[in-house]
Amino acid sequence: MLTQGKRFGDPGAKDILIQVTGGQEESFLQREYEQICALSGRNDFCLLTFAVTDWNNDLSPWEAPPAFGDEAFGGGADKTREELAEQVKQIREEYQDAKLYLGGYSLAGLFALWAATKSDDFDGVAAVSPSVWFPGFTDYLKEHYADLYFAYLSLGEKEGKTREAIVKTQEILEEQFVENTLEWNPGNHFKEPDLRMAKGFAWLLNLKDLCVYDQKLVQVTDNDGNVFEGIAEYCSPDYCYTEYGECEGALKIGTFLLYRSTIVNAAELEEFSTPFGTLEEMTVESGMDLVDEALDDEEDVHVVRMLRCLAHHLDPKTGNGLPDHEELREPLKSLLKWSKSDEIKGLAQQVLDLLG
Repeated sequence: MLTQGKRFGDPGAKDILIQVTGGQEESFLQREYEQICALSGRNDFCLLTFAVTDWNNDLSPWEAPPAFGDEAFGGGADKTREELAEQVKQIREEYQDAKLYLGGYSLAGLFALWAATKSDDFDGVAAVSPSVWFPGFTDYLKEHYADLYFAYLSLGEKEGKTREAIVKTQEILEEQFVENTLEWNPGNHFKEPDLRMAKGFAWLLNLKDLCVYDQKLVQVTDNDGNVFEGIAEYCSPDYCYTEYGECEGALKIGTFLLYRSTIVNAAELEEFSTPFGTLEEMTVESGMDLVDEALDDEEDVHVVRMLRCLAHHLDPKTGNGLPDHEELREPLKSLLKWSKSDEIKGLAQQVLDLLG
């Protein structure tokens, strides 16, 4: 049986964290909430907890023999899921248009992943030290699509029994195009469950909704402190996985692909802040092949900025020249012949003149 537990946070929140517990977590839920706030840098969310009365029965998706001791798994998760679905209806009435994230520790983490194959109620899950060793679970997950955008997985480094299964679980989620991360924590299964849960929920809260920047002029700062400006193209996790082998959303700006995990900040701009910037300078540093690609960009404004950067480097008054600059002649002549932009043609001619 599922019963409503504690509630923490903002009554007007648009991000709702739902945690299924077994009662043993009651002593640290307040601390967990405070850690989520600290790790995410946010307090505009709500954490709702729901407790089961029979851990081994209420959270196991099917019957299985005992793993520890002599208490078997009863396979009562479907009833728990139905009860949770009723709670979700009430939550959606109270928190309209909110994003819902489901999380749990150990067997509750397994339940969160399993529930995602039965329902589209949740945008993401935090499966923390989940019992994915459960007999038949990874085979089940491979055959049943997890209807999620995001999944956070974690495990203790000393949880040897689950290591192979958690890696397999991540691989399956990536094949299903679920954007995810797998974090390894020090210690065994019982070390710092409150901190581990907080880390999982904080990761979900800090995910950036990159698709809102598609075809917008943006300024993006990466985790190395580089600031890029340009027209962004949103690349979905399935696209990135198919093209680059990385199941993670990204923004493509000019010649650079910036994955979600590398983006510290993103903001829409009304206009460029400089005639050219880090994006163009890093393209030049990467070599003429990438410069050639930049000059073939579909966005005229990116071509203009690239040409300005090249002119800056080739002008004796402002730059120190460019290695392999003779390779620029053909793409510049192509711009003069085919571009419909007078500004691009004028800048292309200027760069050609500087080449001599």
